[in-house]
Amino acid sequence: MIMQTPKISVIIPVYNVESYLSKCIDSILCQTYTDFELLLIDDGSSDASGKICDMYKENDNRIRVFHKKNEGVSKARNLALNNALGEFVIFVDSDDWIEPNTFELVLNQLENFDILFFDIIWHYEDNSFRTNSAGNFFVTNRENVEQSIFRLIHNLTDVNLFGFT
Repeated sequence: MIMQTPKISVIIPVYNVESYLSKCIDSILCQTYTDFELLLIDDGSSDASGKICDMYKENDNRIRVFHKKNEGVSKARNLALNNALGEFVIFVDSDDWIEPNTFELVLNQLENFDILFFDIIWHYEDNSFRTNSAGNFFVTNRENVEQSIFRLIHNLTDVNLFGFT
C-alpha cells in the first residue's frame, strides 16, 4: 500500500486493450517525476487486460487495480476518482502513452495555471502520425476559463474530442 499521499493520481480505465496496455502502463511507470499513484480500472474486460493490470500491481506498490463489471468508461473514471488520493488527477486512455517527462512538465506549469490543455499526436499502425493542437490558452480567471473552454469546443478543426468521453 502507498505509504504517503501521492501528488498525482493517474487514472486509466481499461477495457479489452491487452495489445496496448503494457505500453501505456510502462509510459506511466518510467516518468521522471515519481510521486504518483496509478489507478487501473478493469471495466469487465474479456481479454487478458485485467491480468496484465494485476501483474503490474504485483511489481509496483504505487499501482491499485479495481475490477468491476462493464459499465463504460465514465463509470470506471468515477470509481477511480472516488478512490484517488492525489492532489492532482491525470486521465490517460489505456491505448495511449505519454512522454517520460509529462508529469514533471505538468507540475511545473501548474504553478502558473489552474487548467492545462494538451496537444494530441495520433500514431497510426502504418507509422504515420497526425498532430492536433488545442492552441495557446492562458487562463487567469473564471471569465478566461469560460472563454477558453468555448474556444476549445468550437475551434477543434477536424477532430471532435468530446465524442471520446
